Amino acid sequence: MSKKERFRKKNEVESMFVHLGGDLVIKAERIIAILDHESGETSSENRAFMKENEEQGLTQNVS
Repeated sequence: MSKKERFRKKNEVESMFVHLGGDLVIKAERIIAILDHESGETSSENRAFMKENEEQGLTQNVS
């Protein structure tokens, strides 16, 4: 293996993708949390987090 090939291999970044159902596949690094409906209702912190992110359009419901 040449020096250039070793450098390229050493610096490659591998991405992991998560299939969330249907035709939705995203990079794992973009996931902050995966919550079911019940866990989102159990604490005031979860409710506040979900409300703020829903208002900003940063959540996506997958069923």
